Amino acid sequence: GLPARQKGVRYRRDCDLFLAHSHNERDAYRAAATRAGVPLEITVARLPLLTSTDVPEPAFDMQADGTAPVPTRIVFAPQAKVPTERQERIAILRALAAFARRHPDSEAIVKVRSLPGEQETHHEEHSYLSLIQELTSSGALAAGELSIAVGPMDEFLTAGSALVTVSSTAA
Repeated sequence: GLPARQKGVRYRRDCDLFLAHSHNERDAYRAAATRAGVPLEITVARLPLLTSTDVPEPAFDMQADGTAPVPTRIVFAPQAKVPTERQERIAILRALAAFARRHPDSEAIVKVRSLPGEQETHHEEHSYLSLIQELTSSGALAAGELSIAVGPMDEFLTAGSALVTVSSTAA
């Protein structure tokens, strides 16, 4: 539900309990609820999808020079509302394509939430799918340089993968 906004608080006014995943998130929601005049019980809890009880250890060995190994897959999880500017979105796609060119044994995936025509919560003015098609048609991206995929995130975040996002919602 981030960022914490009065509109979002009003949508959640009938819930029994709102879980925040950090003290900062809880404080932001308390402030938004106060501004909206909505009584909302907010508590901090760990992310429900995590199965570990301790801080997870990296599942890879560091390279001899102390750097992390290159991921075999970069999964970009875009959000409809951020970034808003077309050029910012194009810059992200170009960075992903540059990674794919530098590391031909790795893949770069733009993992969208739905296929064209499916209902979304937020309208996306500059969809990543249309931008990829446009950049490929113009020759700015090579065909197949970036993959578009849809489906559950756990199908993409396999061993050796890295998640990239511009939103804490996806993270």
